[in-house]
Amino acid sequence: MWPRRPISGSRKRDEHARARLFTNVGILYRRLDDYTNAAKYYRKAATIFEAMNDKQALAQTCLNLANCFSNIDRFEESDKLYERSGKLSDELGLTDLFAQASYNRAYLSFLRGRYSDALQAFSRLRHKFEISGSQRHPPCATWTKQKSTCNLILPKTH
Repeated sequence: MWPRRPISGSRKRDEHARARLFTNVGILYRRLDDYTNAAKYYRKAATIFEAMNDKQALAQTCLNLANCFSNIDRFEESDKLYERSGKLSDELGLTDLFAQASYNRAYLSFLRGRYSDALQAFSRLRHKFEISGSQRHPPCATWTKQKSTCNLILPKTH
């Protein structure tokens, strides 16, 4: 996704600090609701995290970047980044980050009027957490699935 240039040696520590600085600047812009500039700095951080093969930081940064893109109606990019964050976090066993990325991606489908996709995604998410024994995550997926179902069945009123 981003250009990969391997980082090694003494530069590695400096580059990691630089990536964390870009992440913090992205957070500041996001708190100011300046999602375009936030995305710019998250993208810089993601490039470095990917070059360093820091998958955990990359997964979190992809989630942050996806959230920014959602807020500026760049839904295709947002969807791809939620998917990437979900895959990375699942691979690393980061259950909470996986849940957040998967939920956000499913909810993005709901917001875009893709109710069938949203329902399927919420069902997969709920099933995954039922199998894992999680008590915390299934209720959220169930509530949103029910909300999506209502939108499919109930007539819209103006």
